[in-house]
Amino acid sequence: MTSKADDDVIDNTSLESLPIVHLGSCCCATKSTSSSTEEGMEAYDEGQLPAKRSGDRKRIGILGTGDYARAMSKRLLFSGYDVILGSRSPAARQRALYDNCLCGVQMMSLDDCISQCDVLVAAIHMENFKTTLAPRAEILSDKIVIDVSNRTNRYSAVSNAEFLQSLIPASVVVKAFNSVSAYAMEDQTTVRNNRVFVCSNDPTAIERVMDLARDLGFGPCDMGGLKAARNLEASILKVFPGWKIPLLFAFGVFNLWAVYCAFMYFVERTAYRWDQIFLKVLNKPLSMTAITVLTLTYLPGSVAGIVQLYRGTKYRRFPRWLNAWLVSRRQLGLIALALVMVHALASAMMLSPTYYSSWYHQPSVVIPANVTEQMTIKLQPAWMVWKGELACLFGLAALLLLSLVGVASLPSVSASLNWAEWRLIQSIIGIMALFLAVAHVVAMGAPGWAKGGWTKTFRSITFLSGFLPAVTVLLRMILALPPLSLRLKKIRRGWERDSAKPQTLSTAASLESKVCRSSRKMNLETSSSRPGFPVYTAVNVNADGEECCGSCQNSGAETVLPTRDCACYDV
Repeated sequence: MTSKADDDVIDNTSLESLPIVHLGSCCCATKSTSSSTEEGMEAYDEGQLPAKRSGDRKRIGILGTGDYARAMSKRLLFSGYDVILGSRSPAARQRALYDNCLCGVQMMSLDDCISQCDVLVAAIHMENFKTTLAPRAEILSDKIVIDVSNRTNRYSAVSNAEFLQSLIPASVVVKAFNSVSAYAMEDQTTVRNNRVFVCSNDPTAIERVMDLARDLGFGPCDMGGLKAARNLEASILKVFPGWKIPLLFAFGVFNLWAVYCAFMYFVERTAYRWDQIFLKVLNKPLSMTAITVLTLTYLPGSVAGIVQLYRGTKYRRFPRWLNAWLVSRRQLGLIALALVMVHALASAMMLSPTYYSSWYHQPSVVIPANVTEQMTIKLQPAWMVWKGELACLFGLAALLLLSLVGVASLPSVSASLNWAEWRLIQSIIGIMALFLAVAHVVAMGAPGWAKGGWTKTFRSITFLSGFLPAVTVLLRMILALPPLSLRLKKIRRGWERDSAKPQTLSTAASLESKVCRSSRKMNLETSSSRPGFPVYTAVNVNADGEECCGSCQNSGAETVLPTRDCACYDV
């Protein structure tokens, strides 16, 4: 996304002497363009500001007259704000901005706009900060300046907002609206990019800009200090973040299955003709990749549950590889859905006795040997056997459920779901879809497994592609059993095993004579006795042995001890 700044390069020319132009009379629908322009020029000649509207509406100044400035001014007007546009050439811009939607906007010079408003939007490019805003640092003093620009270099060490703050140190710079395009800012009929990230070193300014974002119909998010602008600006330059690794992984899985299919059907034996590669043969590694990627979407949840059960706590971080795997589940699921849909479409195109002969009855005619007269035998069209119908049933059901999960992954849909609904669709229905996908594979491969023996079964593509999904479904079923599911639920609600739980005050009281009334270092029999954890020690510095209370903390495990005026050490 490019920077949403003023299209004009503003120079160092002093604009203090330029008069004020009011656009309020330029949009009367009953008047011609020429007459309206004349009225606007009359306001320019008079140099008078229009009377402030009733109700003392809030006033916002926008420095710049480019696409983003015009879009934001319209949205501000429709939200009940008085808008002042600042330009180096008010008269020329008044003619260019003659628009019915800008009725009521005032056009001034930059200096007049700055003097009239406490909150200003810098809708200009970063390259023009030094020539446009730096010379006006004095009159910008104590003003809130909202930077909406974006840099072109993702790896820049300093953000545009920080650079602007260095040029106008007496002002309060706020980074906001840089993730909202000019089109989305102007379009009020649909909800798009409804989040606005706000950061600044002044909490009061953050609150004011967040209120402004709410008035414009956006959902503001407080991102903290102005250094957060580095991430806000860099995120705009990322193309589909989070998709690179899942896409490369899916492509690698597809290549592995494609090589195996080529070996099985062209190297070891010739099962297909070369002209069947493009659809019939290619559909096999495509389907195998789809079910594999779908499996890897739900497998990390089971792995994470096993890790938490083993550790007995949720407060220890997952390994880095597992955390990255968990974060990529949404992308893997959507990739799997796309592959499943392509596989279903390709299979529907080939659904005939010619391509799937084992799915259909094969009618045959037996002519007795003693029949010498001419006979006409009409063969009925073949129909599906149980294998074909069952495979189609499971496949269509899996596709239906996966489509539901995919639709629920859309931001506009997921935002309307509560936690129970979202978990039902993403977890339970998703696992049901995986189970049906396994049933689809078993229905296709089971007849061949029964005839081919163990060796042929283990090498078949149906067995190899269905093994890991079956294990994943089995793990999820095991973790759903009451003993494990209840323990896992307690862990995820903050419970820890006895060796990791904090000591109670009653237990700590029994150590009072051992700790608080001792003048030497004592090892405490607490959670520190766990292997791999340092031993907690306390040194009593209270000579008269009065009761004391405090706490020692290490590696996230807190031990409550009567240790006021005591120091804790690791030995």
